[in-house]
Amino acid sequence: MFAKRWRTISALVFALICIILNWQWGVGVMFLFWAIRDIADGESHFIETIKRSEEVVLYCLVIAMQLFFALFFLVADFSKNDFLLWFL
Repeated sequence: MFAKRWRTISALVFALICIILNWQWGVGVMFLFWAIRDIADGESHFIETIKRSEEVVLYCLVIAMQLFFALFFLVADFSKNDFLLWFL
């Protein structure tokens, strides 16, 4: 069972470590992986399955939000002096 689902178990452990250590960049990495996977599959599993071929606008909106959240959490740990495009 665990050998088949090692990616899911690893992501859960990583999420727990990110929460314990307050690593916001880790959440950004997870959103980025989620967006990349959804783009590759052509469908997103948000609250329900949204297929690119059936609902283009909603699919693009979900992907855009995933990428925004990824960027937001990736830069949230940087100080204003470290990151030139600081907008938070």
